[in-house]
Amino acid sequence: MWIKIGVLVAINLLFFGRTLAYGMIIDDIAAFNEQGKLRTPNFWTNLWLQFKQAYSESPALGHLFNIVVHTLNTILVYFVFGQTDVAFLTAVLFCINPVGNMASTWLSGRTYAVATTLVLLGFTFPLLFLLAYPITFAWSISTILSPLLFVFGEYKVLVLLLPVVAYFARRRYLDTIKLRINTVSPVMKKFEFRKIILVFKTFAYYFILCLFPFKLGMCHTYLHTFGLSDKETEPWFKLDKFFFIGIILMALIALCVVTMGVPFSFGLIWFFIFSIQWCNWIVINHPITERYMYLANIGLMYFLASLIINTPLMWIFITMYAVLNIKYIPAYKDCLSYWESNVKNFPEVAIGYNQYGLELKGAGKIGSAFDVWLQGRAIRPQDFKINYNISSLLIEQGRWDIVKEFIVATELNLCKISNYEFWSTKVKELKAIASTHGIDFNLTKEQEEAIKKDKDLRIEVDKKEVDDLNSMVAHPFLHEKFRPEYVEFLQQKYKVKLEGVQNVNDVQPATGGSEAQSDTGAGGNTV
Repeated sequence: MWIKIGVLVAINLLFFGRTLAYGMIIDDIAAFNEQGKLRTPNFWTNLWLQFKQAYSESPALGHLFNIVVHTLNTILVYFVFGQTDVAFLTAVLFCINPVGNMASTWLSGRTYAVATTLVLLGFTFPLLFLLAYPITFAWSISTILSPLLFVFGEYKVLVLLLPVVAYFARRRYLDTIKLRINTVSPVMKKFEFRKIILVFKTFAYYFILCLFPFKLGMCHTYLHTFGLSDKETEPWFKLDKFFFIGIILMALIALCVVTMGVPFSFGLIWFFIFSIQWCNWIVINHPITERYMYLANIGLMYFLASLIINTPLMWIFITMYAVLNIKYIPAYKDCLSYWESNVKNFPEVAIGYNQYGLELKGAGKIGSAFDVWLQGRAIRPQDFKINYNISSLLIEQGRWDIVKEFIVATELNLCKISNYEFWSTKVKELKAIASTHGIDFNLTKEQEEAIKKDKDLRIEVDKKEVDDLNSMVAHPFLHEKFRPEYVEFLQQKYKVKLEGVQNVNDVQPATGGSEAQSDTGAGGNTV
């Protein structure tokens, strides 16, 4: 047993040790900027706050935390599945499968890994689950269905924790959803019966992605335009191969529930329980993202290990995951590397080009940023963010001869982005600057009618979003000490005026950006 544990530790150090020299990406940068506000005189308090990723002082320390947590999870997987050869293979596959890198290597993805640690501790020591399960919600809502696994074990009574804890944690769960859902369009957050098609398709996509993680990144091609417009949304409701694969997989899992004696049954049920809530019943952020599968993938790796143990396929999968892990980990060095990798893996996704362009511009590579944004615009000409960023860049460069086309495209698509009032002010600023250089912005009658048609609906949607955010700010369990900072965080993230905020126009775009669906970028007047 101890030899195998030593091997698991060595594998983690071998594959993830180099991340100690890596920097920060996306949300990590925002956490780094919080250190001046949250650092205390107490060393242990600071260490705990950094472990929680409330703020960050040292990327190396953050990556060390990630390595420790992922290593612990790898060892716990070995114990949860009985310390057998299959359990050991499961732990190895889970450890090096690159689909878990977003939680094991990205500092801000650590919340998913820590929640997984607590759940695995509870599965290893069932009585500890009484304490560990409720605590997981402080880290991630991905664990909510954990008690269902006890249906198939000795401690069936622990299933009763689900309704009890879910009742008391419901506000936390709903607030987490609200925080994300305010960045997406009405069709994404709306629950409707035909979304069962998306559920089957998403489940199949995640299943295949976890088994064969050949392409990874923040913005996957599959479902990437869902919710952006009616025209771009409708094709995703068509039946495709993933829909039929999803039906077959769901039927197989239903069979597994009946025939729990089959060794791999428990692995498929595990995968189902921890992936089903992320299958786009409603879309609260990215339709597809790998970090959601960190906990679910443990079950799938157990399923795989049960099938390939002591066969040539075992070495094929170990080698494949090892090679892919080595290939994809360098993407986490910095934001520029990450978005460059995303564009290479998913060249059809316009938002990837937008974020990559922001990082190039932030690095002073203005020409490259312009070229990348043009590539993204060729994919999606109506993209507000790309047109806005190109317009801002051309104004900075004094390219008055070509800027009009991009400013007009920005204005025509203004109603398709959240926080109309904020961004309409920004677009007016662009037009005012360009107008001083003799550029005329008289729109055609058709263009004016198109803008007017969407404007009222956009403002109504924005008002509902602000009401939701104000409700979160007024949460009675939110400590008064943190309320002003929470208000500031939300106003900066969503570009809205909340209670206690003097003037929404004083809120400038954040410099680091959060996730790819957000409206923030790499400084200046970019988005």
